[in-house]
Amino acid sequence: MIQDILIWPNKVLDNPATPVVEIDDEIQALADDLIDTCELIGGVGLAAPQIGVPLQVFVIDIGRATGTGEKYETFINPVQVQARGAVKMSEGCLSLPGIRAKVDRYEEFGIEYTTLEGTRENISSDGVLGQALQHEMDHVNGKVLVEKMSRIKRPGVRQKMKILKRRMKAAGLTYHDVIRMPEE
Repeated sequence: MIQDILIWPNKVLDNPATPVVEIDDEIQALADDLIDTCELIGGVGLAAPQIGVPLQVFVIDIGRATGTGEKYETFINPVQVQARGAVKMSEGCLSLPGIRAKVDRYEEFGIEYTTLEGTRENISSDGVLGQALQHEMDHVNGKVLVEKMSRIKRPGVRQKMKILKRRMKAAGLTYHDVIRMPEE
């Protein structure tokens, strides 16, 4: 089911998520909701805190990130196991609509995580997939892209998002209504 995406600032986005204790039907439904929502918006990845669920779960469209025919992967209770090199990358965030920034990322990044089937796996990558892994890990750790921006830009982004949320509320719009609107 399609879920509304939280726009920062929001307490759920700013706090570390809780580990998943048991992979059950609720976690499977959460993964399905994340995939459905991410697919509708056209994002590369989406974390549970971004839809208001403070659990350590995120999904990434592996095919979109790598240019292959692979499907979405669900990452549960991820732990960083590798970080190498440094690179500046242009990045956006579904919780910061309309905002892009050049940020520092690791050139190659790896995590260990639990799959929906309950097995522990490892994944390591560079490029867009490596960037997506880092970005979604930030979300489950209570970090938002704005924290990687220069201190000078942060207050302006906060103000833009607060204005956007006020306008949305006044007009009775959801995130998905706004994201489909042409830019002014």
